[in-house]
Amino acid sequence: MSEEKKESGKKEKTFPLKKLPSLMRKKYARKSLGKLLGKVYIEDDRKFVEAFFTDTVAKGKKELLRIPPETEFRKAEFERLKSIAKDIKKNKMRVKLVPLVACASLVAAVTITVGAFKNVIARKAIKSGCEAVFGAKTDVGSVRVRLLGISVRVDSLAIGDKDSENFMKNLFEAENITLDMNFTQALRGKAIINDVSVSGMKFGTDRKTSCELPKKKKKAEKPAEESAFAKAVKARTEQAISDLKSQATGMLGGESAEEIVANIQSKLRTPDAAKKAQDDAQALVAKWQAKPAELKGQVEDFSASVKELQSLSVQKLKSDPTKLKEYLEKINSAITTGNSMKSSFETVTGDVKKDARAAEATLKNVADAVQSDTELAKGIIGSVTDTIKNAKTLLTNALNTVAYDMLGKYYPYVKKGIDYGMQMKAKSDAEPKKEKKADKGKTGRMKGRTIWYSKELPKLWIKNVSASGYTENDGSKGFSGAIQNVTSDQDIIGKPTTAEAKFDVKDVNHSGKITLDVRKSAADLLALDYTGSGFSANVDGAKIASASGIPSINGTATVSLHGAGGADGFSAGGSVSLNPVKLTTDGFSNETVTKYYRQALDSITNLNVGYGFSWRESSGVNLDLSGNFAEQFAKAMETAVKGMASDAKEAAFRKINEQINGSSNEAVAKVKEFLGIEGEIDAQNASLDAVRASLEKKKAELEEQIKGAAKATVEKAKADATKKAEAEGKKALNKLFKK
Repeated sequence: MSEEKKESGKKEKTFPLKKLPSLMRKKYARKSLGKLLGKVYIEDDRKFVEAFFTDTVAKGKKELLRIPPETEFRKAEFERLKSIAKDIKKNKMRVKLVPLVACASLVAAVTITVGAFKNVIARKAIKSGCEAVFGAKTDVGSVRVRLLGISVRVDSLAIGDKDSENFMKNLFEAENITLDMNFTQALRGKAIINDVSVSGMKFGTDRKTSCELPKKKKKAEKPAEESAFAKAVKARTEQAISDLKSQATGMLGGESAEEIVANIQSKLRTPDAAKKAQDDAQALVAKWQAKPAELKGQVEDFSASVKELQSLSVQKLKSDPTKLKEYLEKINSAITTGNSMKSSFETVTGDVKKDARAAEATLKNVADAVQSDTELAKGIIGSVTDTIKNAKTLLTNALNTVAYDMLGKYYPYVKKGIDYGMQMKAKSDAEPKKEKKADKGKTGRMKGRTIWYSKELPKLWIKNVSASGYTENDGSKGFSGAIQNVTSDQDIIGKPTTAEAKFDVKDVNHSGKITLDVRKSAADLLALDYTGSGFSANVDGAKIASASGIPSINGTATVSLHGAGGADGFSAGGSVSLNPVKLTTDGFSNETVTKYYRQALDSITNLNVGYGFSWRESSGVNLDLSGNFAEQFAKAMETAVKGMASDAKEAAFRKINEQINGSSNEAVAKVKEFLGIEGEIDAQNASLDAVRASLEKKKAELEEQIKGAAKATVEKAKADATKKAEAEGKKALNKLFKK
């Protein structure tokens, strides 16, 4: 047998009657037993005790009741009877003087303290609470608190505007605020507020003192993660901008200068010819650019080496044939060197001349291409037709972009309301239902009346909050609002929370209603209704995206909206009427399109737009605009575009000419750079020829002097021979005659 079975097989322990308190062991007449049971104030306990007094005993003529002596009690019964006997003994003396005096003293002290300071405490609480919420000083007049009726009255409340100039304006003032609470439910710890009313409200009033609060160190905020909705709106905005740009590019068909140029560009010869000429010339420049300096160095070195020979004075050497011959040999050697250099230079010159002719040929090809392309451009541009495309959808895409931007700005506020509702609903669903505790048969209490409260009330229920006031000092324009059924559990009261308000100031009127329904049976968590008129609508399109054609809107608007949503998404629809309206734009990168796009926008003086949008995480963001604005814009664009063809053609021809001449000019400049190198090489050739010519001249002078010297020597030899012959003849004759 298992241990569990052994345990279950044990006999339950019991207790005999003699171990109970004497109250339970005595014998009682029926009347006495009734008095005893009368001191047991809990009905279940009273019935429990009475059930044991079943044994009757005769005492004379009287019949007494007792608990049978042989009765054995289970532990739970035994403990419960002991506890009840103990409570009966306590309740014999109903009032204990010492605790009573202490309690009375405490109540008196609390009553006096609260009675004396309740208004001051409430005033400070209201002041600090409002300053914490609105971030500006709050002035509170008088506060009266009634504890028994649980009502609060505040006379004169002014909340400063932290964003006002010099902090000298109030956000709003209220002459009177009253709060009425259910006292009975307050005793149960439930806040059931029947009514909250605010009257005499005024907005933007002047202050006598600054409302600026001491600066508090701000906590570093964590960067918010981009929600799925924000990502979807961002993607749709970028797509709308892209669509707008692409439609603007194709709007004028063949009439825009850019499109005409694009159509002609593929047919142009000049860019390719110019590129080839430029590339070839660049290669030749790289090939020959160092050669002029190299040749110049050789010429300068050669010139320096023969400088003495070039400056030689031949006349001074005519009397010295030996020197003449020596210098002649040097000059011949220098001339040989110069001739060798000349041969090398001529080879270089020949090669560079050959390359120069090739470069000139490519340059001629460029010139021919320029002439051909110019004629081609004239022919194509002259045949361009006057067309217009996409005018109707262009403004639709432009307004789509604005609408997506506005949606991205204002939807987060709706999302906050939905999130708040979801938190309330989740909290309500998560609250555990209180289970009735098992009766332990042990409850101590004094004699009194049992009061049963209705369980069909939530912990918090503000039934009505109302506010009213004026927005103009003369009382001609006013404000009114009401919030109903703010509660911690809408399922209990069976009603949603609603807020309605009307706000009129000058020529601007606003009216709206918000319904927050977190009941389990609710179809929509949040519902919005709004109408407004007379207010200024200002949208800066350039801040959404520059040079994208997004219009800036400046006008007077009338708006209606109805929307509903929940955890899975949100949808809304309505209309926007702008009359009057001014549409401006920074345009597109295309100057021609921008010019006439602006003219078309200028012609629009009013807009009536119907809209509908929805957001679902599964399908993303959807937006639809409707109205007569597309046709209105298309007609204006068609009127403006009548004179566009000639402007576009002129602009296109100018751009084509700039492109043709620009590309050819670069090629010509590079070829000329190479031809300049050719000229420098020719210049070094000329320098070498000059040195060689100088040497040849000196050689001729030396040879002339050498010839002269030789002739003189011969003449002298002849003269000397003649003289010698004459002398010898005379000498011979003298010898002959002497004989």
